[in-house]
Amino acid sequence: MGSIDKLPSGKWRARYVVSPGKQRSKSFPKRRQAKEWLDLREAEKYLTPELSNREAGNQRFGAYAKQYFDGRDVREPSKTQHDYYYGYMEPLHGLRVNEISKQAAQVWFNDLKSSGMSAGRVNIALSYFKTIMGQALQDGLIARDPSADLHRLREPRRTIIPLTVEQVYEIADAGAPEWRRLVLTGALTGLRQGELFGLTYDRVNRSSKTITVDRQLQPRNGELTFTELKTDASYRSIPAVDMVLELIGEGEGFVFKTPRGLLWNRKRLFTHWHNALKKVGITDYTFHDLRHFYASLLISQGASVITVQRALGHSSAAMTLETYSHMWHDGFDSIRDAVSEGFGLS
Repeated sequence: MGSIDKLPSGKWRARYVVSPGKQRSKSFPKRRQAKEWLDLREAEKYLTPELSNREAGNQRFGAYAKQYFDGRDVREPSKTQHDYYYGYMEPLHGLRVNEISKQAAQVWFNDLKSSGMSAGRVNIALSYFKTIMGQALQDGLIARDPSADLHRLREPRRTIIPLTVEQVYEIADAGAPEWRRLVLTGALTGLRQGELFGLTYDRVNRSSKTITVDRQLQPRNGELTFTELKTDASYRSIPAVDMVLELIGEGEGFVFKTPRGLLWNRKRLFTHWHNALKKVGITDYTFHDLRHFYASLLISQGASVITVQRALGHSSAAMTLETYSHMWHDGFDSIRDAVSEGFGLS
């Protein structure tokens, strides 16, 4: 495992290899002492195999976390989200994995909580951090998990109040014709931002009045490119009413571009949306609320949970219910009527 040699000073030096290119050594007055120390290191290796792994814990947390994210088999949209959460851990990147103390983890978490980020995002970042440190513990890189005492924040449940038809028209009419086309199509199809950005005319079937959703436009390596959708359920075909087909029109290439003829991206959309809301005096809504508006239209017309799930491309009916259950509530009178009728009391 190691070697012992005599130094010019007369002392005996014991050495052993920790990892490629790295070794440990210690000097002793007598050769016997050097051998005993070396034998003890050998014994520790077999008694606690993870000891050698702990040496790997000397690598920076940023590098270790990147290995974790890069090693996950996920779709491109999730990889983009990973970049955000990897960035949220930036204050810890320079620390060695085995140097992250409970105090350091707590300071990072406290700063995250006070950053103005939503409780949901904080909880996702914490979940990733816990997973990474749990993996480090399992790999033997650390002896104790510094994230063990960090607990999720309580997330206030948001009751969605959808935009009204009048508000949707106000927002759409607050910009150029190209802006109007984008907003109204989003409100009448429930397409996600990236799905709208990447919609091309060959995905619009005017004879069957359907739109095929099988890709989206997302940034990758500084450029906008087609990427796969978030989940398998996101791949869908949705019906298009006549008004949508009129808004889309006929042509080639991308259906939607900015008033200046550029491809849409999140930054450009945010600027136009913010300006439109400011112009009409509407607050507390995002472009994503057009999906909620679309869902509210379907529900108000009696659509089932499964229908709404498929139209929106949700991964499960449970997700749809969790988001929109309050919109299906039609009051105690209908419950009383159902009970009375069911028991033959009416």
